[in-house]
Parts: sequence; structure tokens; C-alpha cells
Amino acid sequence: GMSVGLVPFSTIGYNMTTTSTFVQSTGEVEQTETYKGDGGIHEVFVGLGYMPIKGLSVGANVGYIWGTLDHSVTASFNSTTISSRQRKYTTDIRSYKVDLGVQYEKPINRNNTLILGATYGLGHNVNRNANYYDQRITTNQGTVGDTLVAKNAYEMPHTFAIGATWNHRNRLRVGFDYSLQLWDGCKSPQLNSNNEYIVGTDAYKNRHQFALGSEYVRNPNSAKFMHRVRYRLGFSYATPYVKVNGIDGPRSYTASMGVGIPISNFWSKNSVLNISAQYERVEPKLSTMITENYYRLCIGITFHDGWFAKWKVQ
Repeated sequence: GMSVGLVPFSTIGYNMTTTSTFVQSTGEVEQTETYKGDGGIHEVFVGLGYMPIKGLSVGANVGYIWGTLDHSVTASFNSTTISSRQRKYTTDIRSYKVDLGVQYEKPINRNNTLILGATYGLGHNVNRNANYYDQRITTNQGTVGDTLVAKNAYEMPHTFAIGATWNHRNRLRVGFDYSLQLWDGCKSPQLNSNNEYIVGTDAYKNRHQFALGSEYVRNPNSAKFMHRVRYRLGFSYATPYVKVNGIDGPRSYTASMGVGIPISNFWSKNSVLNISAQYERVEPKLSTMITENYYRLCIGITFHDGWFAKWKVQ
């Protein structure tokens, strides 16, 4: 079997503003700080799977990831005597990604099957630089400042995952997954107290993720359209992997529900239009940090066809 995919690997998107006041010799000054983040990383991959013996499958996904990560902090003032300051953190990511997997399918009886699986994601250095720009915007000199570079500033973590799925008559599936991402000790760019942009290894911690999902289809082989619609429900929980000023970052709780709508044509009856609604709550450890709530609508198409088939004439 073979698969080809294009999926989002990570995404950034925020725009926040805070306002404060302080007093100097000329009077009260209002300061406005704007925090912006934009960009993301995409992944394209090719997967190959092979069954050397009945019930045992092995496979690999080989992919390429690319994208830009942009963060900025801008401080402006309502006084012309104080220069605005803008700090930018930018990175251009280009690297490879390799995932290996093994799966074993064991029939329990005529109607039930147990499927066990394990995967490993290769951790490696990402040989890309991170740039830091510290700029001051003045009325007479324009923009002046420094540019600092942290070389070879990123690293992909080793990832391990195991899972089990119970399959009842190909109509009801219930699965559980556990994954471990070894972020502890991975490299990342950091601005230290001496205003040096360096590569550090203390910004992350290992991440644990637990996921439970189910799918029900009334009759996958039925001629009736509604009998082949797949109904899905899932939940997941993930521990923090990033540290904020030495404190553990937010935990993530996710719930989703959706349907898989069959697409039938002359060539295939196995392709599926996937539609799901998802809610995610990102909850920090401290009440002074920001709690985030996400509502997502996800749409995807799975093309599942038989290739390289030959006609037989008898």
C-alpha cells in the first residue's frame, strides 16, 4: 500500500495589545505593547506499507517540512521624545521527517479483531538559523538597531507511540493511543540576560498525549448511502512541552465529533469526505497566564483507490 499526504505540522496566529502608564519628568506617558505571531510549518509525505506475513504490517512515512515562524513585540508611546522599539524573531524552516511503524492484527473470534500498533518518529537537528532584530524607530534617523543570529537553533524530538484498536464486524471501532515526545534537551533559540541570542536546551520538557476515539458505520458494504456514512467521536489530553520563564506551559484538552461521507463513482466506492467539529481548551498552570479556547471546522478528503489493477480475459 502507498499513501501521499499534505498536512499542517504547526501553526502560529495571535495579535494582542496591552496598555500601561508611567510617569517621567515631562508628565505621564502611555505605553502600548503589541504582540504578533504569524506563520506555520507544512508537511508533505509519502508512505509505504508492506505485509510480510499475514496480520503483520510494517511501513514508513518520509516527508519534507517547510515554513516560516514570525514573532514580534512592538512598544510605542504617546510621547515624541521616546523612540518606539520593535523586536522580531524570525525563522525559515526546511528539513526532512521520517516516521516508522509496525502493526499486528489478531482475530479474536468471527466478529472481533484486535489491532496493535507502534510508531517511532526520528529526532534530529534542524540545521536552520534563527534571527533576532532589535530595532528603534526614531523621527530623524528612521529605523536603527542590531541583528543577532543563533546558528543551528532547532531540533526535532524523538517520538514514540503505541496504540490498540478493537474492531467489531468492521462496523464499530474503538481505539486508544499514547505518545511520548522527547522534547527535554532539544535545542531552541533564546535571548539571555546579556542580550545575546543563543541556542539553549532548557525551554522544553517531555510531552505525553493520550487519545481515545471511536467510529461507527451501520453497514460498510450496503448499497444504501446512509448505511455507509461513518460517525466518529474522539477525546485527547496532552501535557505541556514548553516552559514559560521556567514554569510549565499549558495543558491541552480536545474533543471532536464528525462524519465520513462516502464518495462513490465509477472507479471506486472507498473514497471519503471527512467533516468534523473540534473544541480545544489550552489551560495554563498559573491563573495569570492566558487560557485559550479553539473551535475548529475540519474538512478533508481521503482518496482510497486500487491502482495498477489489470483486466483479465477468460
